[in-house]
Amino acid sequence: MAVQHKAYQYRIFPNKQQQTFMAQSFGCSRFVFNHFLEKIKNRDEENQKTLQVNAFKNELKSMKTDYVWLKLVDSISLQASIEHLNDAMVRFFKKQNKFPQFKSRKHPVKSYTTKSVNGNIKVTETHIKLPKVGWIRYANSRPIPDSAVIKHVVVRQNAAGKFFVSINVKEEVKKRDKTNQTIGLDMGVNSFRY
Repeated sequence: MAVQHKAYQYRIFPNKQQQTFMAQSFGCSRFVFNHFLEKIKNRDEENQKTLQVNAFKNELKSMKTDYVWLKLVDSISLQASIEHLNDAMVRFFKKQNKFPQFKSRKHPVKSYTTKSVNGNIKVTETHIKLPKVGWIRYANSRPIPDSAVIKHVVVRQNAAGKFFVSINVKEEVKKRDKTNQTIGLDMGVNSFRY
């Protein structure tokens, strides 16, 4: 058995209260990302290569006393913003990407990530349960296998104002046996004539 990671994307239909909560989550995730990116930019060059994710997560706890509105959203989504920043910095130091940019409030596509902890994310035939959001109706275009384990979920709003959820799962798939049969392909053939 081989382990395979897959993502299932669905359109969701949140009610007004859930849309308000999601807008708060988008804003808080953006704020946390920008806050810690500013801290990294203000550090001197030699200390910049070591990004302490755990120190930032501990500081996030103390930030909630100054910024009380951070308590209103899912705490895992705020921690995920720090992990996204860490990933961006690692890619920068490996020279894979440019230095991370601040996230703009005016950007038309907004998102936040939450992880599956102790079964807080559930999927039925017609609804998805997200932490602090509750049950949301969705368009089930492709069923998730029962054997799949949900790892994390990305909630996204596109420029048209439609909401989507991307459920990332880990599932075991059977490896196919080798048949030791060969096939021949002629890449120069443009069309088949009968």
